[in-house]
Amino acid sequence: MIGQWRVLAMLLLGGAAQAAPVPPPPDGFSGAQYIDGQGCVFTRDGGGWAPRMDGTGQALCGFPPSMDVRRTDPAADRALPLTPPPAPDIETVLMEELSRNLGAGEWNADPRPVDARAEPAPSRRTDPMQTALQDALAAAPAVRDAAGLSGSAELCARLGYRPDPDGTAQGSTLGLCPGMRAEPAIATLTTGVRLPVAPAVQSRPSAAVPAKPATARATPPAASATVSRDRRTAPAETPSPAPVPAKAPDVEMIPASARYVQVGAYADDENAMIVLRALAARGYPTGQGRAAGENGPLRLVMAGPFADRQALIAALNDLRRNGYPRAVAR
Repeated sequence: MIGQWRVLAMLLLGGAAQAAPVPPPPDGFSGAQYIDGQGCVFTRDGGGWAPRMDGTGQALCGFPPSMDVRRTDPAADRALPLTPPPAPDIETVLMEELSRNLGAGEWNADPRPVDARAEPAPSRRTDPMQTALQDALAAAPAVRDAAGLSGSAELCARLGYRPDPDGTAQGSTLGLCPGMRAEPAIATLTTGVRLPVAPAVQSRPSAAVPAKPATARATPPAASATVSRDRRTAPAETPSPAPVPAKAPDVEMIPASARYVQVGAYADDENAMIVLRALAARGYPTGQGRAAGENGPLRLVMAGPFADRQALIAALNDLRRNGYPRAVAR
């Protein structure tokens, strides 16, 4: 069946090749090649047109016509404009389609009053970039309550805070204890200093021996010397020097927000790892930080965080006694 269609197509093309172009080119057509309405190619042959053949002797067809855009029909005398007409208005087409089946009075106005639509009031809020910090501080209590991080009064007291009636500015910066102030008396660490004991002043009473009553007998010379020596008074009491006042003990201030004990800063990572392992071996949680030193970056080694100030101070004293005398609270 397919073969029969192919034979028929070849016959039709052969017939088309023998015929003249349909429609013929208009008068004044100056091109050397013309494609008719069936898509077949023709070339000038003297005063007429001859079909163009391929290598097998078949006519070349299947091309877009030369005058398909510029003519409406073969007998047209005038050419169509090169620019296509503008597209129809969507609203006009829609109104025409909707108005075809409308009844009388369907386009009448709605008797209900038209709702007045006022412009939205301008926002009085300033630029968010300028109020980002205030918004974050205002939202901090709600976020803390939602996360379950609100501290109790007992916990804040153990951490070294007390209520501050005027603490509005720092209320959201103290973490679990907003609106409180660090207690200075608790946030100190007193190092023990033994005070020197002033020597006691001792005085000896005068030991006066009563003289024997004189007798008629003559007293030997040795006895007279003894009596004379006993009658002498005791030496005068020497005033002791005033005691020197003891030096006041050094008081180390610990920040109320301190949770770590920094034992050192190391430029060598291997030394820092040795200290970290030593702290872990003593049972302390460890932490690290980075800082810029004079000769390059430093690695801060810390023990902590600690749950309360009592544990922090105990760890600070323990580390200072066991090889880290320069440990500080952070």
